[in-house]
Amino acid sequence: MNKESKNVKNTKTTVNKSDVTTTKKETNVETKKESKTEIIESSNPDGTFTTSKGFTGYTKNGFTYINGVLIVNKTYSIPKSYNPGGLTKETKAASDKMFAAAKKDGVNIYIASGFRSYGTQSNLWNSRKNKYGKAFADNGTARPGHSEHQTGLAFDICGAGTGCISSDYNNSKGAKWVAANAYKYGFILRYPNGKSNETGFMYESWHLRYVGVDLATKLYNNGNWITLENYFGITSKYND
Repeated sequence: MNKESKNVKNTKTTVNKSDVTTTKKETNVETKKESKTEIIESSNPDGTFTTSKGFTGYTKNGFTYINGVLIVNKTYSIPKSYNPGGLTKETKAASDKMFAAAKKDGVNIYIASGFRSYGTQSNLWNSRKNKYGKAFADNGTARPGHSEHQTGLAFDICGAGTGCISSDYNNSKGAKWVAANAYKYGFILRYPNGKSNETGFMYESWHLRYVGVDLATKLYNNGNWITLENYFGITSKYND
């Protein structure tokens, strides 16, 4: 276990607010030009694999780690049975510090959607698929087993008087504050603007993932956020 990411622990932290908020604006227009990157992974005899960027990863008991960092996206899933019951201890402690710092700067942010179980994510994804279609659902909502919310390491934020979990939040004080400061507390903007070809998801100014200060600082990249997929050299694509 390194400073960049601590393995998920079974903690019982209560998550603020509701599991999910659905709003009228669920699509975003990427404003930056996207480029395609060829990703090649090679497997080794010992069961590990090497990414296109030279990082070593392995999958054990349904969890995939690369350089000690738990990876969950469209390519890599976690077991249906995994349920930490809330945010991990490290994630909750770091978020408390971040929210306190934001408040000192006059920015009020809080967790609108934190931990979600496999079942909750399944209901959410199926609801959006049935209402809007599969392609729309996959653009902004992870399929069950592929959601970072299930790890207890990620959450969606909101702020007083702003839209929540929608494009309404993108230009809010809270969104701008976390984009510039979240890394100081170990969080990354998981789905940056203009990087949907790498992450597999639309721009989400409200979705933060805990990875530890060291890695978060590297991915912050002086404000030009680097995705986990780009940094490690991995894909984010469903099999079908």
